[in-house]
Amino acid sequence: MNKDGSDKNILIENVKNYFYIVNEEIYYIDQFSGSIYCSRLDGTERKEIAKGRNYITSANENFLTYLDYNDGEKHHVVFLNNEENQEVGRFGNVYCVSNEGYIYTRKI
Repeated sequence: MNKDGSDKNILIENVKNYFYIVNEEIYYIDQFSGSIYCSRLDGTERKEIAKGRNYITSANENFLTYLDYNDGEKHHVVFLNNEENQEVGRFGNVYCVSNEGYIYTRKI
């Protein structure tokens, strides 16, 4: 897209809410399935990261955190280097901390 808003290009259609650009990839929620996907910056090589009704809460070079509404609003962490999906818990918040790790907080 040009600075004046002309010559727009659609890279990925049906993106719901926010998206994150990490490690030369775009992480986003599909509007119709609610699943988390990632694609290259040009919109190619789309792959599913997590099924369900999800909401991405944060992302950095190593982790992506999200809420899974189909699983009782449980928090999950996806390790981007191997796409391992780890359930963290419920009734709290998960935050990415720079590129060092993540923190799970819960009020008792």
